[in-house]
Amino acid sequence: MGNVNSILFRPPEVTPLHPNNRFFLTNSYGNRIPACFFRRIGASVTLLYSHANAEDLGLMFGWIKCLSRRLNVNVLAFDYTGYGESDGEPCEEACYADIDVAYEYLINVRKIDPSKIVLYGRSVGSGPATYLAAKLSDEGVEIGGLVLEASFKSVYRVVADFGCTVLGDKFPNIDRISSVRYVEYVAIFFNFSFLLHSDQSISSYFPISSRCPTMIIHGADDKTIPIEHGLALHNAIHESYKAEPYWVLGKGHNDLDYNFEPLVNKLNDFLDIYLDDEESGEKRFQAGLAGVSRTSKAAKGMGIEPLRLRTTLSYDN
Repeated sequence: MGNVNSILFRPPEVTPLHPNNRFFLTNSYGNRIPACFFRRIGASVTLLYSHANAEDLGLMFGWIKCLSRRLNVNVLAFDYTGYGESDGEPCEEACYADIDVAYEYLINVRKIDPSKIVLYGRSVGSGPATYLAAKLSDEGVEIGGLVLEASFKSVYRVVADFGCTVLGDKFPNIDRISSVRYVEYVAIFFNFSFLLHSDQSISSYFPISSRCPTMIIHGADDKTIPIEHGLALHNAIHESYKAEPYWVLGKGHNDLDYNFEPLVNKLNDFLDIYLDDEESGEKRFQAGLAGVSRTSKAAKGMGIEPLRLRTTLSYDN
């Protein structure tokens, strides 16, 4: 387990944030994790952002700030256990606890309606994002949507795809997003529950599949996680929740946002279709000056900012 975790999780050298720009949450394991909340006055939508591997909040601060402004949405971003200024050692279960406490902060402290929360997971961040989407579906909670960028079917499938979730696999996104979930029945049949933690059940590890509008974003030239993973995830989504995917031609794993305007356009369209009525969508678009909406395809001259800005400057609400 430890060896797998050391390969899977690769925290970068810590990029500290100014204390004014972050606060700490404590997950169910007792680990403190840093988080940033970017508030946009009048925003009706909130993204819960799960970053990729080899990143932390310090590295991502400028990018998340820019995304918040351009989409005119609130964004809560957090570091995983073992990343940035957090406590503990990274592992799959801790990632789930991290996103759980981040979601609880939005619901209990910020008093945000779950139906206005969109879970956004990039690369390894797709694991906790998909986990939470499926968990909330299992609890009957309706959220606004799920966006997966450069995601994978499961961790082991990136190396060797056996066509099913094998024992010990990590972040089984394909099972949690699929409308047909064979893995649960296989696990129950062979009584593999002993492999779970003592306080877990099969249904808690593989809850009912996610039931919310879901958008897949993937680079056509991704060599780290081939586009076949994105295609499989998109095909697995129930038709009722399948949003238009964004296959980014000529882009790989870490450069999807180098052409920022097309990415923002697609995200803006997703929010327009699934979370906004016509009036609120137009207000969000005009306030954010972000990309184009379905009703504003001719918008030009948005003043694109540099991507993934390395900055720890204060964010003005």
